[in-house]
Amino acid sequence: GSRRMYYIDKQRDGEMWREFVTKTPSTSSEDVVGLWQERALSLYLGPKWQLYQTSNFDTGGPKLPMPIMPTEATCRATLVIQLLSARPARAKLDQAVHAQLWLASLENAVSALAELGAPAGLTYDMSFNKYGLRVCFMGISQNIAAYAKRFCSRMVVHHNKLHIETEFGPTVLENAISDANRQRSTSLFRKRQTVSVLKNTSPRQAAMEGEAFLASCSGGMVLAQGDFLPKEAICLLKDLKQMLDPVIDINGSSGQPSVPKLSEILYKPFWKPRSSSMCLIPGLPLISDPCGRIPR
Repeated sequence: GSRRMYYIDKQRDGEMWREFVTKTPSTSSEDVVGLWQERALSLYLGPKWQLYQTSNFDTGGPKLPMPIMPTEATCRATLVIQLLSARPARAKLDQAVHAQLWLASLENAVSALAELGAPAGLTYDMSFNKYGLRVCFMGISQNIAAYAKRFCSRMVVHHNKLHIETEFGPTVLENAISDANRQRSTSLFRKRQTVSVLKNTSPRQAAMEGEAFLASCSGGMVLAQGDFLPKEAICLLKDLKQMLDPVIDINGSSGQPSVPKLSEILYKPFWKPRSSSMCLIPGLPLISDPCGRIPR
């Protein structure tokens, strides 16, 4: 059978071994099926959020595709956040283009943070899909939480900065046009329409669409993969929720988006920056235990 990972949960009356791989928490307080830990997790995170957790080993469940590394145990940690919204699937051409420019300008705004994180093995990926927006982070357990929180804190206020700008950064529009022309599944006529809208979009229009998208999100799905203890994953998600809740639709007034299967949001990411690598961290293999964990 597949290997299973365990961790030591220190309680008042001693230590207890718990399985590292967690199941899907209940999404409704009326659902009484499952372990009490799952129901408690649902109540702690809220009914509109789902937390999944898995190790880097082959445990048989869905996982985010990762860069090729040696087969030995690794302390690599990955966080996937899928914000759920029905807006991208229903967006018209101009809305989709404005949203893509908001995303491209956000990546330009966090470029300095991304370059600073590269020597520490930190990297990210952002992309729209038919279920909303997926944001991925990769690093090690000691730095990925701070990186994700700093990144998301910039994401939720980025539209405010765009509102006061008169033009996009020097490479934002060029990269967006280049990405539009590289779409293989899009017809030539559609590409020309997209490029035309891109050239005539102002930062204010992109800001309004980015703000509207965030306001249409109601909850999300999170996967903590690799060197994450369950308590660490829960605390990190709680901190991220405090940043996201003021700008997203926590009451569901914009409608209930469709909830995908976990495997549907685990498509291959395009990590940025490409120069980032865990191999750049001196002595990292020397401090990992045989299970690929960095001692807490």
